[in-house]
Amino acid sequence: MKSFNVWLHNIAEKCLENIMICYYLLLVFLLPLIIPFLFIYMIVTSWWPIVLLYLTWFIYDYKSPKRGGYPSTWIRTRSIHKYFARYFPIHLHITTPLISGKNYLIGSHPHGIISMNTFANFTTNATGMLEKHPGMNVRVCTLTPQFWPPLRREWGMLYGLIDCSKESLHYVLNTKNSINNIVVLIVGGAEEALDAHPGSHILTLSKRKGFIKIAIETGAQLVPMYCFGENELFEQVRKEF
Repeated sequence: MKSFNVWLHNIAEKCLENIMICYYLLLVFLLPLIIPFLFIYMIVTSWWPIVLLYLTWFIYDYKSPKRGGYPSTWIRTRSIHKYFARYFPIHLHITTPLISGKNYLIGSHPHGIISMNTFANFTTNATGMLEKHPGMNVRVCTLTPQFWPPLRREWGMLYGLIDCSKESLHYVLNTKNSINNIVVLIVGGAEEALDAHPGSHILTLSKRKGFIKIAIETGAQLVPMYCFGENELFEQVRKEF
């Protein structure tokens, strides 16, 4: 009976891990495709007032991705996110604790295909980031188009996503505005993602020095981070250019 309970527990754990992976992929890939068509359908039906209300909200809230967003500690600390990290598994190893009273810009490498490590470690508390650095406000930079799909933009900001523009970084990291902020920037971006192949560690750095300048201008501490295993997650066609 005991062995059966252990087996049942393991099955339940694996199911929860797979559900969380599907949840992440749904929000990253499918939701941006589904929501626009849903809104178009609502416009031509009696549901159009909802679209109008959201459009009003969107205009009012347009600059939030460049103003630090509105990260929700309650959402990010839900224990369900731990199953996402356990699937791989993902662990966070900190060699030097980040001291409070300062702002930090973390340069993350490599980008990988969809940055699973960064999501687990910094947009959620799956690996204990918030416990290891209590009182710190953690955000992750992403491209501006990520804030175009309706509803997905709000989901992203609740998880701590912000715009990766210079304006956005200056707003959050400027020590004259606030302290105890951690911003994660995946330096290589989409260009580096094209070089994400198993067994490969090709980084895009020579053309990406702007983040160093921003750290100097804002007074933020610059911290390097490497996501081991990120490039091992997916196989993709090798670029020929």
